[in-house]
Amino acid sequence: MSIEEARLLLAIEGPHSPVFTKSSTKDMIVYDFGYRAVKFEYYWISVAFMVSDGQFLFNFIYFVLSMQGLIQSPVFYSIHLLDTINRFPELQAITRSVTENLD
Repeated sequence: MSIEEARLLLAIEGPHSPVFTKSSTKDMIVYDFGYRAVKFEYYWISVAFMVSDGQFLFNFIYFVLSMQGLIQSPVFYSIHLLDTINRFPELQAITRSVTENLD
């Protein structure tokens, strides 16, 4: 199979096509795309799909900031505090009352 045919088959049928299945057991399926470029394209499309999901990005950035707060400096936890303030209207009112000028 040529690389163009493999790319077309990947685009049309996806990675679960029987052509790409190298070996299959009850717990695991091993795929063989035949070419490194096709395998790279499959992983590139998969990563691009994950990154385009807003909820995944939010959770990933939240996790990275948590790890930075744990390892590097507790200052990174302040971003979590800002998110918490943004989620609750009562905390927004408290923040507004503390930060607004009384004059």
